[in-house]
Amino acid sequence: MSPGLRVDSRALVVEALVGNPSGELKPGFFATAQIAQASQQPGILVPSAAVRTVADTARVYVVSADHVEERIVSTGQPVDQLVEITSGLEAGETVATTSVAQLTDGLRVSVSR
Repeated sequence: MSPGLRVDSRALVVEALVGNPSGELKPGFFATAQIAQASQQPGILVPSAAVRTVADTARVYVVSADHVEERIVSTGQPVDQLVEITSGLEAGETVATTSVAQLTDGLRVSVSR
């Protein structure tokens, strides 16, 4: 249990940096807050076969010219046979989708498009 969690009131004490240009907030004030998901750009979807997870770290292999580059990525929600990539990959990059378990960073590949 976190030392900031109060069992009797189910309150979690946190510190936050909040702008206070008008000086209305004073030390010791209490607040009630809600955690809201920030709006964000939609993630990139790749076939689930393109994502290889080793030791809880997701990675994909980006095909660049005649070799592959290993990228550690953050994944979001699965969508059917696809996985959302929320960071570590740029839109438009080509990822390997077959034989992913045999790939290593820098491995030369022949690309057929």
